[in-house]
Amino acid sequence: MNQPTNLLKVPDTVENFQSGGLKEADESLSFQDQGELEYRRSVDQKLVSVVAENRRLHALVDAQRQLHHLETHNALNVRLGNILIQAVDSPSTLLSVPGKLLAIWRQSVRKKPPAVLGGKGFGKVISTYQEEGFAAVEKLLTRPSISPVMQANAWTALSRHLMQNKRDHAAEAARRAYALDPKPYRLKWLAFRLHEAGDVIEAAAMLELLPADTPFSSSETRQAGRLQKEAKLAREPGRELEKLKQYPAEKVIRVLRQCSWFDAAWYFTQYPEVRESGADPVDHYFYHGAAEGKNPGPFFDTSRYLEQHPEILETDLNPLLHYVEIGFYEGLKADPCNRWLRLFDKQITDLGKTGNTAGHEKYTVVSAVYNVAAYLDDFFYSMTCQTLDFRSHIYLIMVDDGSTDHSADIIRRWQASYPENILYLHKENGGQASARNLGLQQAHTEWVTFIDPDDFVAPDYFQKVDDFLAQQAAKKTAEKLALLSCNFIFYRENQDSFSDTHPLKYRFAKGDRIFAADDLEKHLQLTVNSAFFRLSLLREQSRLFDERIKPNFEDGHFVGCYLQPLKSKQVAFLVAPRYYYRNFTEANSMLDISWQKEERFDEVMIYSYQALFDAYIARGYNVPKYVQRTVLYDLVWYLRKIVNRSETVAFLAPSQKGRFLAHLDKLFSVITTDTIVEFELAGCWFFHKVGILSAFKQLKPPFQIVYVESFDWARQQVLLRYFHGEQPAEEFIVNQKIVAPAFEKITAHDFLERTFVQDRRVWLPLSQKGKLEVRLDNVAARISMGGKQVGKTIDVQAIREHFSALQPVREGKYAGAWLFMDRDTQADDNAEHLYRYVCRAMPQLPVYFLLREESHDWPRLQAEGFQLIAFGSAEHRLAMQECTRMVSSQAAPYVVDPFIDGGIKRRQFIFLQHGVTKDDLSRWLNSRRIDLLVTASPIEQVSFAEDGNRYKFTSKEVILTGFPRHDALLQGTGQKEKLILIMPTWRKYLLGELIDKSSERIMREGFMDTLYARSWGGLLSEPALMALAQQRGYRIVFFPHANIQSYLDQFNLPAGIEVLSHMDGSIQTLFQRAALLITDYSSVAFEMAYLKRPVVYWQFDEEEFFSGAHSYQKGYFDYRRDGFGPVCTEKQEVLTAMADLLARDCQPSDEYAKRMHNTFAWRDGQCCERVLQAILALDHVVEESENVGIFQRIRTGLRRLITRRLPDAAGDTVSSQ
Repeated sequence: MNQPTNLLKVPDTVENFQSGGLKEADESLSFQDQGELEYRRSVDQKLVSVVAENRRLHALVDAQRQLHHLETHNALNVRLGNILIQAVDSPSTLLSVPGKLLAIWRQSVRKKPPAVLGGKGFGKVISTYQEEGFAAVEKLLTRPSISPVMQANAWTALSRHLMQNKRDHAAEAARRAYALDPKPYRLKWLAFRLHEAGDVIEAAAMLELLPADTPFSSSETRQAGRLQKEAKLAREPGRELEKLKQYPAEKVIRVLRQCSWFDAAWYFTQYPEVRESGADPVDHYFYHGAAEGKNPGPFFDTSRYLEQHPEILETDLNPLLHYVEIGFYEGLKADPCNRWLRLFDKQITDLGKTGNTAGHEKYTVVSAVYNVAAYLDDFFYSMTCQTLDFRSHIYLIMVDDGSTDHSADIIRRWQASYPENILYLHKENGGQASARNLGLQQAHTEWVTFIDPDDFVAPDYFQKVDDFLAQQAAKKTAEKLALLSCNFIFYRENQDSFSDTHPLKYRFAKGDRIFAADDLEKHLQLTVNSAFFRLSLLREQSRLFDERIKPNFEDGHFVGCYLQPLKSKQVAFLVAPRYYYRNFTEANSMLDISWQKEERFDEVMIYSYQALFDAYIARGYNVPKYVQRTVLYDLVWYLRKIVNRSETVAFLAPSQKGRFLAHLDKLFSVITTDTIVEFELAGCWFFHKVGILSAFKQLKPPFQIVYVESFDWARQQVLLRYFHGEQPAEEFIVNQKIVAPAFEKITAHDFLERTFVQDRRVWLPLSQKGKLEVRLDNVAARISMGGKQVGKTIDVQAIREHFSALQPVREGKYAGAWLFMDRDTQADDNAEHLYRYVCRAMPQLPVYFLLREESHDWPRLQAEGFQLIAFGSAEHRLAMQECTRMVSSQAAPYVVDPFIDGGIKRRQFIFLQHGVTKDDLSRWLNSRRIDLLVTASPIEQVSFAEDGNRYKFTSKEVILTGFPRHDALLQGTGQKEKLILIMPTWRKYLLGELIDKSSERIMREGFMDTLYARSWGGLLSEPALMALAQQRGYRIVFFPHANIQSYLDQFNLPAGIEVLSHMDGSIQTLFQRAALLITDYSSVAFEMAYLKRPVVYWQFDEEEFFSGAHSYQKGYFDYRRDGFGPVCTEKQEVLTAMADLLARDCQPSDEYAKRMHNTFAWRDGQCCERVLQAILALDHVVEESENVGIFQRIRTGLRRLITRRLPDAAGDTVSSQ
């Protein structure tokens, strides 16, 4: 391409300007006298270079616009040409040309960001930057399918994301956006980002390049003004400072009075002596206050400003004047905690309080400090700005537990300001308990508390406590008080807001409460940070924190042991003093880490929970109910973490698990049945209560609750549910007649090696009238419906009315419609194949298919005549609200509840599955409401519906029909080629979080360093692999799971390996062509087994895979016993197995062929028809006589089918009962 003419003119333009620049400056600038002109000449050389740069930029921008026009004009042609050139590589790429051409055309006219970039918010772009930086973003964006304008939009979105925290990077992103799409609004954006990044000279030059008619908002106009002033300061260093020195006192006072940083009312409030003197606040600050270190308002710290910028002291300027006229524009900080000051000062204003209030008591705060430098200034402001006079009443003992950040420097700085009130102690790192114990030794006031240094308290926190103690002193009851508990409020760090949502907030719902220390009723005190203790009582007991208790319950143990001997004392719960607990994401990660500590399952049990109980038992006391509740509150979190998730503690040895269970048995032997049954906190409900009684006390609950869960209008059946240990004798009585369940299921929930509780579900036929009663062990159970217990009987009509009120009224465009969907980004799965069949079989049925417009499958399905609805669109929302059924091969949240706002009405959900379920997916699927679950294998169906497993589904929901896509799979069995398909699945622990209601995920940093990437990359790069294939004339295709395909570019694969993804055509065709599959745990092995073709399993991370780090646990399927090929754990084993199969022309051995034959119920091309009939049967009204005993008949048939063993593998169809 020829170099643009304007660009060639740049050197001449600059040279001409530099030679005549001085003269031009003399003529164009107006000066008052010759002396000022001489001053200006001293900086003329810089001015000349700046103006020359300005001219150069003008020329470059013009050239860039021309280049951009040429690139965008020819871009589409170039991309189309590349597609046609690639089409000659192979027949498969030639067949994909029409779809690719349509996709290119759609991309060229599209305005919405594609899913590959993260959709509307460009989430993928942002996450890629966060994990890998600009280079990775550049690689992500420079795809043929993404236009330059869309790339520019992505860079602008990234710039917007970075503009608060990484301003230099925001400017760089803005620069790239402008380079791609040089529009005035992008240039304006670039100018402002450069300004914020500190490059005021270039920023001002960019502003000058803007056309005269460029619109500016009011805020942009203000920023432009600041930018111009800062540029002037930069071009004329020292000039503004000299001008300020010439200001007379009247002008300085006028500037200070007009600026927003001076708050006269605040000044009077903060310095009452000024108000009492009758002085004008601005005059006082100018003549006296600044020199005395007083602050002009809550948002400007005089001493700090001078401390951080000592050069200002040499000018003798008023610090606020300097900040207003110069410092603000230079980006100098007026105070490091402006956000906190605004927050805190607002609270003080709202309270109408002032500082320096005299009190009655003195208080010591012992604070254990470890690497919390980011929060310490907030903490100290919170303490020193109390409405109760800090210097007279509050003492801080800051114990540095070996911090490695600059916490110590911050503490010492505050200590210098308050040497009588702040004590700094340092120790080697030993944990929070040891640090608090050291601080307690130095405490000297009667009341002591333990505020955490990353938290803070309300401005009147200590005053409210002091007022309460004064009131009690007046009543002569203060001496009875041993502990004061204060209101615990969350501070949401990321939202800068408060939230009164603590699980124990009920303690303060009825105002201030005082209890006897040995009977707090249902109140708990689990923490010491929001509580005040009497130092005299602590020392009388020699009470210290037990340093052996880590990582949890050290506070609960301390409080419980402190109160144990204080039966005659009292505990007060106070509403007004507000403790702000900082809630931030790092806390959650630390909590997760704490569950990986062995001490939590042994030492904590012994030294905290059991030791607390023993403190009472040793004295011959019964353990008070509130102490039982305190321990139970903590133990419930263990249950919630481990029930059905034994892999959570896989790191414990069998002996450690045994000790852990023994500890629990001993603890629960102390906690009474009444305490357990009445417990209502920590998400503990009847499920957990029956489980505790059954698993740890071998008891039945004193009463039973049966839950009315759902109602099937077509079949007139109600779903009932209850929990039990040992199976009770049961009777379901409707209209005074015993009724047998139509379907039933017992789900077993486990806790390590024990059965925790059994979960009984029955679908019971209902008559048109009468009452329902359930008797368990001949005792009438309580009945609960809609979250309320309604008695021991319930009217059948009441059940109908309750569920009738929940039935949505469906009207409008999509009333009665069926919605089909595979993934949001691609089709080619069970939903697509079933949709196609339904359209042929029932053309009158309103059916629609959901897919993202930018999907590579959209043009193909649109050309075929599919009625498509764009995923995430307003039409999608409307269809979800009005449709009757959702039919999908996926059950992820973005499918079943894509808008997550409660606006989607209940509709039937038919789960077609993505593959044969062989592992335990119960934790994932049990959270879904599934009306019909399609299976392809008899044993798979039984694994879902039989008693004793973790799934909640009965044989009412689980059907054996075969997969819809298998019909089409069979039709292409004659296409087999010499092709080795390598197709590993994904790992949950390898991937980033899902991106905003989509199947797209944030890219994971360091992916190629994982065992997964190294292992598969190593196999694919192994010379012996390619040699084996070439020796027998085979091709190798690598096709990773959809969740891994975004990392394909990072695999450095040999030239002989073909890499394919879903964008390259139908995956069904790939299975039909493949002769051999190499995978790890993927269910695609069942697709090859359906076609009776061999599989090699490579499971290099077998133990880790089933440790719980993935989405599921090991299920009924044993790869060595039930799999369709050899299981290998070493790379050489894979190569040996592959060589053996290639030598036999990829024919499976008799053993594996028989397994393949027996695994599937159907190979008759009628799977779609069976699924359709099963869906239609959901609306089939079943007579009462049909309901009774149907489950037993189905179950018998299933068992007969599963246990059948065919004599050979010759047939193609296994008959189904």
